[in-house]
Amino acid sequence: MKEYEQFLELAESELLLVKKIIDDEEIREELILFHIQQVIEKTIKAILSYNRLTAK
Repeated sequence: MKEYEQFLELAESELLLVKKIIDDEEIREELILFHIQQVIEKTIKAILSYNRLTAK
């Protein structure tokens, strides 16, 4: 599996988690936002990896 595919797989897993917890009022908003940020970060890393660029 290529690196960008691994990042996308991780992003998809994080997104699945977000979908499961987003309406749960017992979970702090900050934690939900953290996982949303992780989805975005992993997606950006996948794009950079696909284009053979590195994040600094």
